[in-house]
Amino acid sequence: MYLLTPGIPFVYYGEELGMMSGTKDETKRTPFLWTAADSKKKPSYQTSWAAEADCIYNKKTTGLDTQKKDKNSLYNYYKKLINFRNSCEAFEAHSSLTPYDTGNSAIAAWEISGSTARALVLHNVSEKPVELALPTAPFALAENSETSAQFAQSLTLAFSTNSVTKNKSGTFTIPPLTTLVFTID
Repeated sequence: MYLLTPGIPFVYYGEELGMMSGTKDETKRTPFLWTAADSKKKPSYQTSWAAEADCIYNKKTTGLDTQKKDKNSLYNYYKKLINFRNSCEAFEAHSSLTPYDTGNSAIAAWEISGSTARALVLHNVSEKPVELALPTAPFALAENSETSAQFAQSLTLAFSTNSVTKNKSGTFTIPPLTTLVFTID
C-alpha cells in the first residue's frame, strides 16, 4: 500500500522477493536470494557470509532467477507496480494524499493529487470480495466545479492487481486483497 502514497517509496532489501527475517540482527540481513535457498548451483556473486542457522527464514522463498521468469511472481508484481507509479503523474514527488471514506471498512481509499493529475487508490484489505459504487462526486478538491456526471465519467481504471467485475448496477466487485487505481481525468 505504501508504494501508492506520496513521497519517495523504498523497497527494503529482499522485500521484492518476499524474503523474511527473524528478530535478531544477524537474521535481518541474510544474503540476497539470487537463486533458491536450497539451490546446489550458486552464482559467483552469491554472498555466503551468514551462518546457515541465520538463514532459516527463507528456506521456502523463491530466488530472483526463478521469479524473473514467472509473470505472476512477487518480484514481477513489484516491478509492475513501480513502473505504473513512475508513469502516473499523480504520484509526482510533491503530491498530496486526501483520505476517502467509502463507507466500507474493508476498503482503504485515498486520492493522490499532483500538480497536473489526480488518482483514486482503492485497496480491498479483506479476505472477501467487496461490492462498491465508485464516487459520483468530487471528494477532495472543494474548489472543483465538476458535476457528479462529469466526475463519474472522469474515472479511468489505470491499474489493478486482479480482474475487477463491473456489475449491471454500476457497482464494482473488487476481489479480496486487491488494489485498484483510477486516474481522474
